[in-house]
Amino acid sequence: MNLRQELEAFRSDGCTGFFDVWRNINIFPCCFNHDMTWYLNPGNWGVWLQSNIDLGFCFGAAGAVELVLPAITATCTIGALLFAGWSAKAKKRAT
Repeated sequence: MNLRQELEAFRSDGCTGFFDVWRNINIFPCCFNHDMTWYLNPGNWGVWLQSNIDLGFCFGAAGAVELVLPAITATCTIGALLFAGWSAKAKKRAT
């Protein structure tokens, strides 16, 4: 699949298992970008780790500073399990 096809196939549910709006702060764009990074880089644990850190900093930049550390912690623990399973399926999709 080329990049255009990948982007057309991409779907995001926003902040999976969490709110897309926190204290009237729209954090959906942060989660959308995080999901897209995971989607476009299956199996790349370095990119995955950086995207988790970027997600936390995006929350902070949006004004939800109390979510920075919980977001990084959650994505690097629970998210690791999700990423491992999802990446295996994504790698098959790419071949």
